Parts: sequence; C-alpha cells; structure tokens
Amino acid sequence: MARRENRRRALPPTPFEQIAERARRAGLDPRGLPRRWEKVGDVLVLRFPPGLDVPREAIAPVYAGVLGAKTVVEKMGGVQGPWRLPQVRWVWGDGTETVHLEDGVRFKLDVAKVMFSSGNLDERGRMARAPAAGETVVDQFLIQNIHSQLPAAIRGRVKVEDLEAVGIIETKEVASAIYAADAAVKAAEVTLVEARNQPGAKGLVVLTGQLSAVRAAVAAGVATIKQGMLVAQVVIPFAHKALVKSLTSGS
Repeated sequence: MARRENRRRALPPTPFEQIAERARRAGLDPRGLPRRWEKVGDVLVLRFPPGLDVPREAIAPVYAGVLGAKTVVEKMGGVQGPWRLPQVRWVWGDGTETVHLEDGVRFKLDVAKVMFSSGNLDERGRMARAPAAGETVVDQFLIQNIHSQLPAAIRGRVKVEDLEAVGIIETKEVASAIYAADAAVKAAEVTLVEARNQPGAKGLVVLTGQLSAVRAAVAAGVATIKQGMLVAQVVIPFAHKALVKSLTSGS
C-alpha cells in the first residue's frame, strides 16, 4: 500500500494542476478556471465560465506560461454567418495569427478570422500521408471555412423557384469545381444550384442571382482554378424559365 501511495505522489502534476498552483502563487483563486482548452499553433483558445471572479487578463498569462502559448483568446460562442466566422476575443499576447503544424502540414491562419476545426483527425492525417495501395490522388485542397450553401450543392441539385442570370463553371476534375464554388458564393450574393462531379470525372458549378452578382461570383470562382483545369465558363444574363426544370431536376 505504501509503495502505491509513493508512486502516486511521484507522478508529475497535470497541466491544469500546474495552472492552479501558479494561480494561487499569484494570489488568484483557481476555483472555476477552465480545465479544457484548444491550442492552435501558439494561440490558446479558452472558454471562461460565466461569473468567473478571476480577471481574464490576469489568468491568461498563467495558462500561456504552462501551455507554451504566445497569445490567449476567449471563445465567446460558436461560428457565425455563412462564412462561419469564429466568435473570439483577444485577451493577452502578441496577436491572433499563427502557424499550426499537424501531420507534417502547416496551416497559416488567423484564429480571430478563421474557424479551425480540431475534429476529423483521421482524415486530415490520411491526406498528409502518401496514397494507399489502389489510390491515386488527382488533386487535394483544404477549405477551412466552407460557405453554408456548399454542402447542399455538393450532395445534389438545389431546388430554386426561379432563375435570374445563370453562371456555369466547368472544370476537368471535381476538386477544382468545389473550391471554385466556395469562392464564388463567398464573393457575391448568389445561390448555388450545383457543385459536384459530372460524367467523365469533370466538375460542374451552377449558380444563379442578379447579373452583376453572377458575373462577380463566376470571376471569383474561375480565379481559384489551377492553370489547365478550366474547361469553360458561361454567364447567361437572362435565363429562360425552361432552364429551371433542366438545371434543377434530378439529384
């Protein structure tokens, strides 16, 4: 029994135990301090409980010192809007831009402007490794903050009641089309009808909206496409109503 107790005492303190001890030494009450955090590069993201008596600016450098962070931000809520912008507030440190290293891949981002999802680790790790037997990588990309319209446009044709101007982008493979669709819908107020693969492994983006918005969206989407991957781009200023059925029917 005595040996077991000695072994337990010999264990090094956990990061939170170190934070609590440093807080006490600084005259701060550690009760109620967050026990969980997310570290993106050298930026620490904390969610402080409501009613916390300890000043955030006072406890932030304690967390940073233990966890090796240069900046501490407070998470104020979930992502917001079609651009999925994070709700964070700078609390302490140099700035919110950082470089996050994961599975040999470097992500340069601003945590105050870009939501970094710490989930889906297996898939992100697989993408950083060489293709498995029987796999061929045609293209790969990462969209950190996808527009809210994109998932539905990838799954199938989105139903629309009416068409104004119509923009179409065709690419040699689907990855370029999806990336272009995300850039297009972020650049102007348009509706994505479709953004997915077509027969022959090509990619197709279809969107609609006012003429000026469609032109801006198509231009923004085409600008993201790698050289040699663009097949065609078309803007139809005044689409005929018969196009509604042909462009949005099916799955």
